[in-house]
Amino acid sequence: MSARTVLSPWSVSLRELLLLVALVGLACVSLKFANDWFWIGLSTAAMLLFMAAMVVAFIDRGSRQAFAIGFVLCAGMYAAAVALAAAKNGREFDPYAGSLPTTKLMRWPFEKMVLVEYLVMDANMQYDQSMRFRTPQEAATYRATLGLPNMMGGMGGGFGGGGFPGGVSGTETPMREDFLGVAHIWWGLLLGYCGGRFAKLVYVRREQRSPDTSAA
Repeated sequence: MSARTVLSPWSVSLRELLLLVALVGLACVSLKFANDWFWIGLSTAAMLLFMAAMVVAFIDRGSRQAFAIGFVLCAGMYAAAVALAAAKNGREFDPYAGSLPTTKLMRWPFEKMVLVEYLVMDANMQYDQSMRFRTPQEAATYRATLGLPNMMGGMGGGFGGGGFPGGVSGTETPMREDFLGVAHIWWGLLLGYCGGRFAKLVYVRREQRSPDTSAA
């Protein structure tokens, strides 16, 4: 009888490690500069990867098939969870209003990466394009020096979901919808990868427990 050689499910090749490091760097860049182009490009790449994993899950055998099945199941379930949450509350792409744990976890990195510029609204409801401020407090102080009353105004909500104080309009870079759209794609890929690793672990343990019936 010959003993079967089964690779450890925890083994990571150098190529896979370098790929993971590159993806982490790409994730940071895509989040910092999130826009429609990043969102479209990443969603297209994720869709193609998901389709390829589906093919492997149906056709291949062994540990690669197990990994593909785990990836498809976990990534697919996360995509469904995001779609259901977005359909339910319509705010799953806002780090301050979303309900999923992954959405809430992205609030801290969003606040660290986002750049917000504020424009002051004058008495004629016009914006002073020459004056930009980094915080709503600075904009409200400038408004007060003009003798304009403190008021709530502006376009949309500020950090924490409130309006921009002092008759101030704020612009976010990146926009929170783009940031969360890109973030959800990366979360789906990460959970899919973890699911694939777990499925591979289950497969290898099953193979190790099964009797070896091969002839010597």
